Amino acid sequence: MPRDQRLVQTAVMGSAESEIPALLPMQADQARAFRQAHAGQTFWCGQWLGGCRGRLTIRTPSGRVAHFAHLPGPEHAVCRRASVGVSGADHLYIKQQLLSWMNNQGIAATARLPEDTGRLGGEVVFEPGGHGCLRVLLDQDAVLPAPADGTQLVLGPHVAHDPHRLTLDGYVLRIRCDTDTAGRRVMIGTQLHGDTRWFSLDECRLTPWGLSTPAVEEVRRLRTTSSGAAFPHRAAPARPDAPVRPVAAPQAADDRHDAFAALRKAVEGEHTTSALRHCLTQAEAAARGGASAEENTVLRRAADLLLARERGVGASTPRSPAPRGRISRAGRTDRSRAGQAAEAVADLLDTLERRRGHLRPGEQQRPNRPGPG
Repeated sequence: MPRDQRLVQTAVMGSAESEIPALLPMQADQARAFRQAHAGQTFWCGQWLGGCRGRLTIRTPSGRVAHFAHLPGPEHAVCRRASVGVSGADHLYIKQQLLSWMNNQGIAATARLPEDTGRLGGEVVFEPGGHGCLRVLLDQDAVLPAPADGTQLVLGPHVAHDPHRLTLDGYVLRIRCDTDTAGRRVMIGTQLHGDTRWFSLDECRLTPWGLSTPAVEEVRRLRTTSSGAAFPHRAAPARPDAPVRPVAAPQAADDRHDAFAALRKAVEGEHTTSALRHCLTQAEAAARGGASAEENTVLRRAADLLLARERGVGASTPRSPAPRGRISRAGRTDRSRAGQAAEAVADLLDTLERRRGHLRPGEQQRPNRPGPG
């Protein structure tokens, strides 16, 4: 039976059923230190990685990236694991670290992974007691679910967002994992109309209305100030004895008309980005109590145009790592340039492997380059 020749960077420790993730450093000296630090530990292509449940060993070949390799054996099945790169166990790191983060806040929570093995790694669902539901989507091909009461979405860095939700809420929550000395470290992002700001978990908190970052708090503060009423991210169950309160103060019809007329002009004209952002903010405030289908269309067009102008492609991307040798806010030293390049190549190969069956014929071939002369 043919061996799996892929360079596997992630595994689980202890058994094939384990949910304890492990990331092997790519540099040979770091990989040897990793093996020494985990002497006596076993590594597996585990079921919660979508793997073959086979045992793995550490390889540090000269001149090549250090990696896990499947141990050969007569009963070893062909491994069809979709993701073997540095991000292949991110869902397990997210589950592990978010549960610990909630526990540190005194919140009892459970978490589950989808049982469909074809989607393993694409979603993690958290149910913190008294705090609704937190749904993390990591699969870049995922279809966003319809909004549900008490459910808050957190999207991976490459998952397409709903521009309408960005307009209505003022932000989209993102999540990613960065490599550090302990493996992978969870970061929470707040995508605004212009860019995405990233925060470590210890800078964030879980409130009764959902996950909050310093950037989210600022959005809520500004919107509460402009509307004169609290701005809930998601609807909380109403108490029978609670008085009904409007979401926002009534808006004068003339002001509303002028705000949307200005926004249409900004979308269709050659207004500056700052002018477009100002008009969008004014129209959002005017429609805080609800918008017509026509107004929603204008809001979506404005939000898309603003994203396209400020990010170049209409969607936010994570910030670039700090320059080599600089100590980040969290106090860790960034990887060497060679390590970053190796990780980038591994991620690219992992992505190509997962998308191999979905590429068009023209995308599978390298363009022919003319020879010299």
